[in-house]
Amino acid sequence: CGKATYPFVAVKSTKFPAMRFGGRIFYSKTASEVDMRATQLLRDLETKRDESGSAIVGFDVEWRPNFTKGAIPSKVAVVQICVDNDYCDVMHIIHSGIPQSLKHIIEDSTLVKVGVGIDDDSAKLFRDHGVSIKDVEDLSDLANKKLGGNSKKWGLASLSKTLVCKEVLKPYSIRLGNWEAYPL
Repeated sequence: CGKATYPFVAVKSTKFPAMRFGGRIFYSKTASEVDMRATQLLRDLETKRDESGSAIVGFDVEWRPNFTKGAIPSKVAVVQICVDNDYCDVMHIIHSGIPQSLKHIIEDSTLVKVGVGIDDDSAKLFRDHGVSIKDVEDLSDLANKKLGGNSKKWGLASLSKTLVCKEVLKPYSIRLGNWEAYPL
């Protein structure tokens, strides 16, 4: 790892050290908590903007998987936002709703929201909550542009292994867990 040549190829079998987040995680579950955190994020983002006025935020959503054929899909339950390595926010919107401050972040076209599969997340958030994510960049598409070779559908785990030689640990019990549970 680290000596790969173009085009990059995702490493499948090698075990890498686990990727760890060294910052704080803020979990908000009520409308007032989500509003308070989103308002703080807006203040923090003002210091992160570049000369064009844009800033980049990591963005992801989660919902409870449903394996029953014909069942109504679960709504987006959690919004995750990271603005830097110091902290990330986990907002339990299935219980709090989406306050205006969070809606402002999501719909602000000067905030570039980046994530893997973010186009699908954007469509789901709009269907479920009527909020339209403005200015998204899918890391899978960006990887294909930058790394060359055949286009592929990257996942966060394969990107992490290929680019930084780290394992993203997200067991099935979490990925397929009940994101609506209160508290998480």
